[in-house]
Amino acid sequence: MFKNILSYAFRPFYTAASLYVIAIILLWYPLGFQGNSHYPSFFWHGHEMIWGFTGAVIVGFLLTAVSNWTNTPPVRHYKLLLLLICWALARLFVYLPLSYAIYVSTAFDTLFYGLAALFMLMALIQSKNYPNILVPIVLLLFGGINILFCLAITGVLKVSLLTVMQLGLLGVAAFIGLIGSRVTPFFTSITLKQTNQFSKPLTMIAFLFPVLMILVMVLNLPKIIVLILGIIVTLTNVYQLYRWWNKKLLHEPLLWILHIGFAFTTIGILVLAYAYSINLRYLSLSTHLIAIGGIGTLTLGMMSRTALGHTGRPMILPPFMKISFFIILISVVIRIIATIINDNTALLIISAILFSCSFMIYLYCYLPILLTKSRS
Repeated sequence: MFKNILSYAFRPFYTAASLYVIAIILLWYPLGFQGNSHYPSFFWHGHEMIWGFTGAVIVGFLLTAVSNWTNTPPVRHYKLLLLLICWALARLFVYLPLSYAIYVSTAFDTLFYGLAALFMLMALIQSKNYPNILVPIVLLLFGGINILFCLAITGVLKVSLLTVMQLGLLGVAAFIGLIGSRVTPFFTSITLKQTNQFSKPLTMIAFLFPVLMILVMVLNLPKIIVLILGIIVTLTNVYQLYRWWNKKLLHEPLLWILHIGFAFTTIGILVLAYAYSINLRYLSLSTHLIAIGGIGTLTLGMMSRTALGHTGRPMILPPFMKISFFIILISVVIRIIATIINDNTALLIISAILFSCSFMIYLYCYLPILLTKSRS
């Protein structure tokens, strides 16, 4: 079993990320866990959702994908185990009530993202796949924002923690812009047997403009620039969704979950840009549009599809997974309503339980796939 799970990055990291997100979501609202003095309240919650859960899924996906992009052997065995240990230790030290725990956690996170980026760079350079070198560079930027979070929360740097968390969300949005703009039209085209509507210029805007938003915020340039960039990304992504649209995709859960997740992320980027530039009241709404609506649905959809594809199985959604997709969408809607009506506690708990249940169903359906041999 261990040989199987360490054969491709998606296997351990999809498994670990799903288990972890169930835990941190249930800890947060139903159980009322408030972190500790080093990671208090929603800073703990936000940090672990962005750099803990989402980071694991991103690395698992990218390290698997890069072997396909470069036709090189995947990161596996001891290298993969080292990454997994770094990620797990970073999570462990988040919860230890020690004065130095936050620095140790950040150090392991930095090793995790740094090594993952290094492994990607080695494969890309070896295969001379230079156009994709931006991907590990942005992964390093994502890990760098985590260091900034550590310095901000410990008071070493006088930076707004809310702004740093926005930077982290934009880092994830950049990856969604890049990966989503590639795989969504590709999967749509091969499933519905139509022309692939991928556009490299539009993909670069969806990928690079959130990165530019990060740089503008870090450099403390005029806030209106963030709003303008956010509007451009939004219009670009809306146009992409229009180009990809085919009413037949409504009959394909493995497709419509990706389109919906991309749409939630797009709306979230616009609201985040507005919140940062004009009215911070909308920060919570933008956070959950991206985090639950975008990240939640897209990770569930991508983990479902790529786990089938990379293990040589037909693109047939396992029983109960359609229920999981509907459950997470209901969770998103309830969370948005709860935010609008001043974080109603009952709705927050219901949303959290539904969100966790969607990933429980995923594990029930996919653990036998993730832990066993591929069929090809």
